[in-house]
Amino acid sequence: VKIDSKEYPLAPGVVAFVPPDVNHQFINKGEEELVFLCIIPKSD
Repeated sequence: VKIDSKEYPLAPGVVAFVPPDVNHQFINKGEEELVFLCIIPKSD
């Protein structure tokens, strides 16, 4: 995952937390399909 301008490598089963209002993107540099689950909490 890329958060602002820094990349953080992920592996299967790893969780990444992205704070609100932060630029981010998911990049698949591998040969296998990337699948991820995005959970957005309800705001009050």
